Amino acid sequence: MAEFSPEHLGSFGSSLLSLGSRLVGSGNEMTLVLPERKWWAKVFEDEGCRVEIVPSEGYPFGLREIRRIDRVMAKHRINLVHTHFGASHLWMASILKILRYPDISIVAHWRGGPARPNALKAILGGAWYRFLDRQAVSAHVANSILIRDKLAELGIAGKDRLLCIHNGIDTKQFEPEVVAGMREELSLRPDDIVIIHPRNFRKAVDFDLIVNAQRLVAERTERHICFIYIGEGEERGRIENLASGIGNCRTIFLGTRLDIERLFATADLTLVSWEPWCGESVNNSVYESLAMGVPLVGANTGALSRLFGPEHGVCAVDPTPEAYSEAIESMLGSLPEWRARARGAGRNRILDSFSIERWSETMFKLYEALTDSGTGKPGAGFPSLSGTGD
Repeated sequence: MAEFSPEHLGSFGSSLLSLGSRLVGSGNEMTLVLPERKWWAKVFEDEGCRVEIVPSEGYPFGLREIRRIDRVMAKHRINLVHTHFGASHLWMASILKILRYPDISIVAHWRGGPARPNALKAILGGAWYRFLDRQAVSAHVANSILIRDKLAELGIAGKDRLLCIHNGIDTKQFEPEVVAGMREELSLRPDDIVIIHPRNFRKAVDFDLIVNAQRLVAERTERHICFIYIGEGEERGRIENLASGIGNCRTIFLGTRLDIERLFATADLTLVSWEPWCGESVNNSVYESLAMGVPLVGANTGALSRLFGPEHGVCAVDPTPEAYSEAIESMLGSLPEWRARARGAGRNRILDSFSIERWSETMFKLYEALTDSGTGKPGAGFPSLSGTGD
């Protein structure tokens, strides 16, 4: 495994660092508020950003935590709060805005929660979120079309303040022409077909779907198949046990990797996860895979089929093992053609619409719009994302 270094921030961390550098370079300031100090905090400080540590006091939030955030806001005279890490942070920032800082702007970044408010809606009718939207939130950002649509459907976010900004990745890190594969290090045979599934082992992800698809592929093909699972999490032990009984193919569990781009350079196919709780099938591995020219097999759910087409290797299949395995088998006989299409159309799609530069530019324009409007609401300069599937 590679050593920790700034380029190993991950796609979201690298995007945030790019935005922070842009803000500092334009004469603005950026403060990261974290529950604990991580190794990468210094990377942001080296770019001129500030880092404040506010330890968590429990869920959804504690009064001491609110007071600590209050001190950070007073100390730095913060005029815009962008919450990324859950509803508790949104509530906390909103309470402070309503009670103490009416002039700040609040951006709520929804990464996957809108399916959960379906249950909340049954209990509270979404009233609390709608109250926050009217009283505190200046703009809502969703990182997926599906998330945006659910927010609008549930009435959680006013349409005039609801924007979809897809995640960005470092296209220089994920560049197929310069990244070396690792077949020799993994003792792979020249004729091995390598299928990877890069995703942390969280309960929200349907890993049984992936393992059972692997089982069916192994039973139905005489080709040499190697399945590689990349990630850590509470489900890893259970999934390793399930996969251990699959014969006629090789299975490798690699844990967390900081050189994920080398594994994409080794792969022939990427399997895309499905998350039943929100119906989404788009995550950063989709963007990273296509940036590396590796075709995909994924479910026709969520935003996937609205962002990518059959030229990218995305097969419109249901989230079932049978459909996944049939899609894989249909591609095995023409992998060179699939890879050529993914390396052309797939990588171009990422370069055009899902780069770090595009993400940070769009976010920067959103901040400018909030500042220029003078009302804490986006004005005429509200950024547009035409061409990215929404």
